[in-house]
Parts: sequence; structure tokens; C-alpha cells
Amino acid sequence: MKRIKKVLSILLLVVLIVQPAILIHAEEPEPSSAFQVFFSGIDNRGPLIPASNTDANIIITVNTDTKQILLVHIPRDYYMEFPDGTKDKLTNNGLNGIDAVVWSVNNFFGTDIQYYLRFYFQGFIDFIDAMGGIDVESEYTFSAGGYHYEKGMNHLNGSQALAFARERKSFKVGDRQRGRDQMLLIKAAVKAFSSGPVLQNYAAFLEMTRNCLETNVPYTYITRMLQAQLDTGTEWNVVMTSVNGTDSSNGAAYVMEPDMETVEKAQKLMQRVLDGEVLDQDADAPNPYAGASALDFADKDYIKRVQTALNEAGYDCGEADGLVGPRTQAAIKACQEAHGLSVDGRIGRELAKTLGVDE
Repeated sequence: MKRIKKVLSILLLVVLIVQPAILIHAEEPEPSSAFQVFFSGIDNRGPLIPASNTDANIIITVNTDTKQILLVHIPRDYYMEFPDGTKDKLTNNGLNGIDAVVWSVNNFFGTDIQYYLRFYFQGFIDFIDAMGGIDVESEYTFSAGGYHYEKGMNHLNGSQALAFARERKSFKVGDRQRGRDQMLLIKAAVKAFSSGPVLQNYAAFLEMTRNCLETNVPYTYITRMLQAQLDTGTEWNVVMTSVNGTDSSNGAAYVMEPDMETVEKAQKLMQRVLDGEVLDQDADAPNPYAGASALDFADKDYIKRVQTALNEAGYDCGEADGLVGPRTQAAIKACQEAHGLSVDGRIGRELAKTLGVDE
């Protein structure tokens, strides 16, 4: 019974990352103390649908005996085999449904993932808002989606958290950093739900967020996990890593050819967790992108200078406050359009050059 409680506790943490109680499938055997869950974020702004591109792809490996969680990010463009024998980028496999995605991941990594979590944009926003926001430690200072994030701790509401999770153009390593930020959100959620106020009234929380996620974790497990976590309040050691690759193409489409050295390292780390080892973030999974800077000149003083230059050029962005909000984004887009630049609402080198602002 003690082991079952542990298992239920950690499954709760994983499920509560985005949403615990919805589209529940058939009952399955209770999991062992070491198991894996596939985390999928679909590219869909409307309601939850059965098939959509899978843009967030993370393998979550759990060992409840050692209280260890390993997160492995898989880039959305990873070139992998599909169940029908064809090969394409992983994100497109989402159009075949979550079972096809999990099949491809298991086939490629040699894993035996049985559980999955699948969320969509609005469900993610609603979940984060229902828990009162989330505290996330950003690795960079940057702006995205009309919001500003400082390097260090940030308290984010649902919309801010979604923009944080989706941003890639602000970083030199693009989607690779987006994957790290998605894992940082999961890590923050695990910490919050290890001993958080939501657990004190979990029945109401479940009802409030029941339409946010699709999962095949049985509903009975979820409610028992909630109570078990409430009883224990256990903290977990969360380590995160990513597989990498090289830019390539399949015909006209961009794909990422897997770097098998990073794949083999991830496989070994997952097996170590399943075997009961405790990992160390710095020693076992150092950040391979450390030192890569953000691209959108996110320093507040720099943004103020750009805003001042925009105002002087006749593109009204209001007070030069160092924050790229909706008004500043509108001014940037107007300036970009007027000068034949790519209209993306971001502070980039071409915009800065046009405005005569030194980096």
C-alpha cells in the first residue's frame, strides 16, 4: 500500500502539470514504482481535437522510490519513423493521433511508454490561472507575445506562461530553448504541486479544470493521487535534458536529423532513473546551450531606446517603459511594414538599424 501511495503521488504531480481530469480512457493495471509518461502539447487554439500537430514533446521518466523525475525534450522537427513506415518530422505525426506519436517515440528510443498527457492552448491557460499562476525561473531576459520576462524568477498567469512556453524566435538556439522553457514550466508545476494550496480543495479544482487535458491515466488513480500527495507533501528531484540534431531537409520541408550521441545519452539517463539512481542536474545533464544569448535585445534600457526612437519617428508606442506590450508591438509592426521589413512585432537587428539605435 505504501508503494501504491508513492506511485499515485508522482502520477498526480505529472498529471497536474497541466490538467488532471478529463477524457479518461479504460482502466489499466496500476503502474510500477518506475514508469514513463509522454507529454504532448498540440498546436491548436480552439477546443481539444483528436489530431493536431504536436509541438511540445517531452518524455517524463519517474521513479517513486528515489523521488526522481527526468524530463527529456524532443524537438518538434525530429526526423522519425511513423507507424505506417514513412518518416517525417515528429510534429506532423500528431495529425495521426496521440497513439501514433507515442508509438514513434517508443520505437525510436526503445522505451515502453504507456501513459500520456495531451493539452491545448486554452486548456493550459485555464489550468495555470486556476492554480493562481506559477513561479518559473527563466534562463534569459526576453520579451514575447506582449509580455516581458526577467532572467530569474517570474510569477506568470496562464497567458504569460503560454507565451513563455511557445517562444523560440528570441533565442539563438530557437526551438531548443523553447523545449527547455517548457521543461522549466513542468519543473515549476511539480514543485508547486508537491505541497500547494490547490491540494487542500482538490475536488473543486478538478471540477474547475476538467476540460483542459486529455490523458489515459485512469480517473480513479487521479483522485487517489491527490489524496496521497496531500498526505505526504513529498518533494521531488527534477532533472531536465534534451536530444539534439542538425538542420536538414526532406524534399522542401525542414527537418532535424537526430544526433545519436545525444539520443544515447538520454537513453542512458532514462534507464538510470528506472534502475533507481538519483541524478544531478549539473553533473549528469548540463545545459548544452548555456551562454547562448537572447536575440531580441531584451534589456530594458535598450528597449527604452528603441521605444524612444519609434516615438520620434512617428510610431506611437506610448511611454518608453522598457516593456514590449501590445502598443509597442503595434508601433514596431507599423515601422516594419513601412520600411519593408519582416512584420513580426519584434525588436531585431534590422529594426534597430532602421531606427538608428546602437546595440
